[in-house]
Amino acid sequence: MPTVYLHHEWDLCQYTPYAYAATHGEKRGLIAVKGGDFSGPPCGGGSYHSFAERRLPIAEALAKWINTKEITPLVKGPRD
Repeated sequence: MPTVYLHHEWDLCQYTPYAYAATHGEKRGLIAVKGGDFSGPPCGGGSYHSFAERRLPIAEALAKWINTKEITPLVKGPRD
């Protein structure tokens, strides 16, 4: 079954560290996310964990991977 990791580089959640996704994503593929909003708790809405302000480009990267298996290595916003 094809899989890909999707993770925010700056996610502060103690249960889903970026280092794990980066290590395991080397074998299966990793879509890293950079920037966005950090106005809520580390594991909640309005934070890097919830991909706030990055949802549309993430959806586009996932759709691209689903349709073509091509990985977008980094999703970022216009100000990044």
